[in-house]
Parts: sequence; C-alpha cells; structure tokens
Amino acid sequence: MAQKTDAWLEQACVTITEVGGTDYNYQTLTETVDIDLGDRDIEGIATLAGGRIVRFIPEGDTSITLECYSIEAATPDDALKTAAGRGFLGHFWDGPSSDPQTVTATRTRLKHRLVVLWTDNTTDTDAPGAMDDITAQGIRFMAADGYVTSVKPSFTDGILKFTVTLKFPPYQADGTPLLQWQSTESANTIAMLQSYTSLTRW
Repeated sequence: MAQKTDAWLEQACVTITEVGGTDYNYQTLTETVDIDLGDRDIEGIATLAGGRIVRFIPEGDTSITLECYSIEAATPDDALKTAAGRGFLGHFWDGPSSDPQTVTATRTRLKHRLVVLWTDNTTDTDAPGAMDDITAQGIRFMAADGYVTSVKPSFTDGILKFTVTLKFPPYQADGTPLLQWQSTESANTIAMLQSYTSLTRW
C-alpha cells in the first residue's frame, strides 16, 4: 500500500468502526492522519534536602485528527453498505438508516475503533486485515473505545474539507489497555483483527 524506502511514504489504510458495526475504509477520502499520543508526564517535587521526588502524572488521552474530503454527509447503515466509508457526520452524531441521508444532532455518543496501517503490500486495502505476506513489512496503530469529538467542515480554500478528531483514553476502567501498535518485518505475519464489539476490541 505505501511506498517504503527508509520511511513510510504517501499512502496508508484508515478504518473506522462503530462498536458492533461495519469496518469502513476511509483512505480514499483522507489526506492526512495525525496521531497525538497522550503524554506520560512527570513532576519533580523539591524536598528540603535539595533533592527531588518524582510524581507520575496519569497518562493523557490520545487524539487522532484526520483531514478528509467527503461529498456525502455520512455512511448509511442500510443493506447496501460496503466497506467504503462515505461521510463522517454519522460517526459524530448517528448514521442515517438509508439514502437519502438526514443526519440529526443527538445526545447519543457511540464508541469507535480506529486502525491505521502502513504497509508495502499493495494488496492490503483495509487496516484491520491480516498482514500475512512474509515478504512484506507493515506497522499498524489501533485505538478502541474512543469517541468522535469534533467534525469541522471548512470551505476556506474553495474545497469542502472535514477535519475530524477522535479521542481515546489509554485504558478502560479496569486498567485494560485501549491503544496498541504492531509491526512486522519479512518472514513474520500479524493476524487479522476480530470484529469490534463491546467485549472484543482487537
């Protein structure tokens, strides 16, 4: 998928999934992906002896921002749905049941999983899929149980752009991690992710 010399260049797979829903691929609509991992900061507390006691500050939330170009409001949850994402407002509020689309503000907030894949295997087109070509390399970022917190449409440059932000806590309430990175080099493989449900994240 991506051109690789000494770095991953130009291309990536981006998949967004509502909990209990379909994996929708958004790379054809997406220009940039910025992953801002939450800080794991510390604070040095001065003692009367002139030394420092280190206090750990809880890990912050991770924010992922996508710059996207969509000509539809959402991806309808109807029988005609495919793996191709069509719009983002349904992730922000709630997806329409069919075309024609009407997306209305709602107090409901839906959990999402985001997966981003960089690989030199040109046959890989969805980020949660298996990296099973032993001649290929890849690196994959995964975040689960987060929310779409911002969708900002802009027509400033004469083209309609959607800046979409998702936020993910690093852990669930019992301490289970909600963020992962995976990578593989030649002669190794990584399995396909399972369907995203309330009980299964990867």
